[in-house]
Amino acid sequence: MIGVEHFSHIARLWLFLLGDAMTRKLNRLEDWITAKDSARLLSLKHNRPINPKYIRLLSRSKKQPIRTEQKGDRLLYYRADIEKAFIQQKGHHVQ
Repeated sequence: MIGVEHFSHIARLWLFLLGDAMTRKLNRLEDWITAKDSARLLSLKHNRPINPKYIRLLSRSKKQPIRTEQKGDRLLYYRADIEKAFIQQKGHHVQ
């Protein structure tokens, strides 16, 4: 038979583990942003307007792919990948 103190310890351990898993899940959701927010982020980074439609094109790129995740009817983009993305301006080639 399990004593009350032992049960209490196990219950507290489960609550700790479940709470930690919930925190990780919330943090994971914060790592994903919409195309509109991605475009704003890249616009600020590159000091020029970036269209949200261009973000979808970037996500399909083989050179610097951006991870995506479907959440309901929205396609979200991995924030770290967006932050690392480099976009050349048309007509400006780096040699």
